[in-house]
Amino acid sequence: MNGGMVADRCYSYDDETFTKRDLVESERATDWQGLPVKTPWGSVRRQNDHAALAFVRDNTTIPVPKILEFKSISEGTHQLKMERVYGTPLSKIRAGKEQATKVVDEDITQFVLPQLHSLRSRNVGSLAGSIIPPPRLWEEAESHQWTPWKSWSKRNVFVHNDLGQQNILVDDNFKAVGIVDWEYSGFYPDDFEAPLWIQSPEEEGYFDIDAHKIPRLVKFLSQREHRRL
Repeated sequence: MNGGMVADRCYSYDDETFTKRDLVESERATDWQGLPVKTPWGSVRRQNDHAALAFVRDNTTIPVPKILEFKSISEGTHQLKMERVYGTPLSKIRAGKEQATKVVDEDITQFVLPQLHSLRSRNVGSLAGSIIPPPRLWEEAESHQWTPWKSWSKRNVFVHNDLGQQNILVDDNFKAVGIVDWEYSGFYPDDFEAPLWIQSPEEEGYFDIDAHKIPRLVKFLSQREHRRL
C-alpha cells in the first residue's frame, strides 16, 4: 500500500483502490501555539466530494471514480474509498504539454461543461448543505459567513469549482479518463467555473485566471434577500 499526507488528510492506494481520509487532531501539524492546524471547511469537503461523485456518476457520462465505501472514522472525520483511476494528472505532463492542454480544453468545453451545466437547481451551495467556496475565495472577509439559499429560478448550474490540471487525469492520448476532487462543487452561476485547466498551478499567471470575476462572485454569495434553505 502506497500513500502520503497533506495538511488535512492522508491518502493511500493499491492496484485497485484509492482512499482519502481526514486526519484526526493527533495526526495534524501544530501551529505556533501548539494547537492542531485546522483547514477551512474541514471534513465537510470530504462529505461533499462523496456526494458529488455519486451525483455526477448518476447524472452524466463524465469519467469520475466509482465510490466503494464512505464512512465516518470518528466525530468530524471521514474516509472515502474509490476505485483507482489509472491516468496522469495533466499538471504532471511534460512532453507534449501544449498538445495535451489543447486536447483537454476541447474535452472540457465540449463534453464536460455542457453536461454539468445541464444540471440545474434553485439551490445555491454544495450537495453537503453548505457553501464551500473554492480556494480563490478563501481570503474574502465574508467567506465563513456565507450560507446556502434558494434563488427564484433554476439558474444555478453544477460546477466543479476547482477544475485545475491537477484534478484532471489523462491517458497516453491526453484524453480525460478521470475528473477528481469535487470537494468545492455545487450549484452556482456558471461564472464560478474558472478555466483553471488551461494552465498548471506552477505556471506564472495561474492565480490571475478569472480574477476579475471575484468581486462579482463575492457579491452573489453575500446576497441576503433570498430565502435561506
